Amino acid sequence: MTTINIPLLIVTIFSLLVVFLVGRKRADFAINFFLRIALCFVSIYFLNNVFLQKGILVCISMNAVTFLTCGFLGFPGLFLLYGIAFFSFF
Repeated sequence: MTTINIPLLIVTIFSLLVVFLVGRKRADFAINFFLRIALCFVSIYFLNNVFLQKGILVCISMNAVTFLTCGFLGFPGLFLLYGIAFFSFF
């Protein structure tokens, strides 16, 4: 049976609404938000593969939390996610 994380779903929907409402007035904010997400997710994919090939078992999953972190913070958010993963691993 699949469970739905209701608080995470509410936060995700609220964040997307904020992005779209602000994006309607300033389209550059919405474009930057989605470009940051796309670049971070491509980076996560390749970094996870590199770490697995090197034998390092630190991987970041692609979910709503990483979606929002990468969207709002960009690459510093990506480094933050990997920093947390390395800190919890070691």
